[in-house]
Amino acid sequence: MRIIVCFIILTIVLAAGTAAGAPVGNIADPVVMSTGKFSGERAYGFIAGIEAEFVSNRTFLEQENKFKFNFYGIKAGAALKDNIFIYTDLGLGEMEDSKKIYNWDPHRNVANVRIDRIEIETDPNFVFGLGITALMYEHKIDEDVYFRIGLDVKYRRISLETDSATVHISNFDSGFREVYSAYYAMNMDEYQGALAVSYQYENFVPYIGYKISDCNGDEEIILKNFESRNIEFGYGNIDYKGNFYTNGRRGLFLGLTYYISNTFSIGVEGRERDEEAFNIIAQMRF
Repeated sequence: MRIIVCFIILTIVLAAGTAAGAPVGNIADPVVMSTGKFSGERAYGFIAGIEAEFVSNRTFLEQENKFKFNFYGIKAGAALKDNIFIYTDLGLGEMEDSKKIYNWDPHRNVANVRIDRIEIETDPNFVFGLGITALMYEHKIDEDVYFRIGLDVKYRRISLETDSATVHISNFDSGFREVYSAYYAMNMDEYQGALAVSYQYENFVPYIGYKISDCNGDEEIILKNFESRNIEFGYGNIDYKGNFYTNGRRGLFLGLTYYISNTFSIGVEGRERDEEAFNIIAQMRF
């Protein structure tokens, strides 16, 4: 009962934060998944799984966003002494966004225009990441009932592009609002650290935690078929290069893992506030 009360109190306290970043995962995975399909009950093994992540409504400073990001891939790595999991995330990501950029500076470009809104839908592209999960504390409450505390730290790199972005501009030379097709590219780095507590009752392991994450990157927009006719601003297409960032976010995650055996597991996890996100994962220890 005391453990359940702690979960409720922690949920209320953390609800005041904001969240952004990548999935965390269950810190109990290395110890509960203790039997390898081929390696048996050794203190080390290989864990691999398939994962899908769905993110919406992430916001960046100095921008107005309707951001959506989907990731489909694998999470795989080495479990050491049943309390450390060193892993990598590999897969494909795709993004949709409708954004307004507040730090647009026309003097960095050749055209006397303002970018009002950019509509983006990228093609799937390669995403990779690295992380480590460490189990710091474990207390056995009863038979098949455990309380655990752990850490997860990770980095993820996302690079996406498309030749079919749509850019809405205000052209101060013509006095009209115009729409153009554009090339768009972005590179984003995600950094995240999380502290989690989990409660195992037989095969069910819910977990909750507090995390700090940061996203930053650069983007480029090249307008096609546009050429300035204003002598003051010169000639040439619009080529905008800028940066975006979240400047650190604090928030809450909540998940549930069902361990089919000491070898297989399936799980779901949710995040909210600054972004709305959830992911599903199925894993196996070899």
